[in-house]
Amino acid sequence: VKQDNETLKQRLANIDQTVEQRLKNAQEQFKLDSQQQQQSVLDGLRKQMDELTRMGQNSASNSDLPIGLGVQQGDGQQFKSETNGSDIVWIDPQDATALDSNGKPITAGNSVPASAYSFPTAFGESVDRGQKALTTGAQSVRDDMGGQQQERKKVRRAYTLPQNSTLMGSVAMSA
Repeated sequence: VKQDNETLKQRLANIDQTVEQRLKNAQEQFKLDSQQQQQSVLDGLRKQMDELTRMGQNSASNSDLPIGLGVQQGDGQQFKSETNGSDIVWIDPQDATALDSNGKPITAGNSVPASAYSFPTAFGESVDRGQKALTTGAQSVRDDMGGQQQERKKVRRAYTLPQNSTLMGSVAMSA
């Protein structure tokens, strides 16, 4: 009996060891398969990106436009820059006046860097006049509404529904 117990323990240990070994092998195989799958997806994406980049460089800039829009080959070439296109170019407004740190305008030829910009108020009074007209109009409408509200209170409201209608979301209905 003791010898049978020892052999059974040995068999159980061998089975445990075999199961652990197969589990480790399966985990390693799964890891390898997932790495290969990730690598193949990554390679496919790189290939697509390279292909799109190559297509963008080889094709004309207007090839995606439909025929007959009046756009000719070479239109807009003067707007292309020598940069790679990701640079941002700041263009100063023509009506801006450069100001120094004290808020005074900088004269032409002065080497002091501008700390701020000032813009002329070309629409100053006309904007104010328009705003006054809007305010006056709104006030007159508001005043007219005061008299109409008294008349509205006298009116009895009545709601009607078509005979074949259904009230959506209603809990109860009466006839």
